[in-house]
Amino acid sequence: MTGQDSNNDNSNTMMPSYDLIPLISPHLDLHMIFPLLEFQESCILNNNNNNNNTSSSSPMYSSASVVAARLALIRNTHMVDYAIEIHHEVHKEGEKEVPEEFEEWRQNVYGELNRLREGAVKCDELFRNDELK
Repeated sequence: MTGQDSNNDNSNTMMPSYDLIPLISPHLDLHMIFPLLEFQESCILNNNNNNNNTSSSSPMYSSASVVAARLALIRNTHMVDYAIEIHHEVHKEGEKEVPEEFEEWRQNVYGELNRLREGAVKCDELFRNDELK
């Protein structure tokens, strides 16, 4: 066996060292981490669909752990509708109603958005004034 063959035999143990998400995620805005987590989850799902019960290509994360990470991160944003989408993904077989905590969160976020819009009316009018262009 050559050194190259032995590396292929140990590919399952070497795989986690190639995961760059933990290295780059601390330097990204939260909103930029979500596409990475979605990509990670799609890789897991593709791997599970293509995996014919061979252990050599097992993913390093479970789909449930990636979804849990997405839900944990989204709590620190105002992305309520996206959180509701994730909730529906997780509870596919359950009810499609929005939980009360998400509805309350949505009302708070949209209330703040409206408050900020009202505070920016003067600036908006200034920017829309054709005479000043």
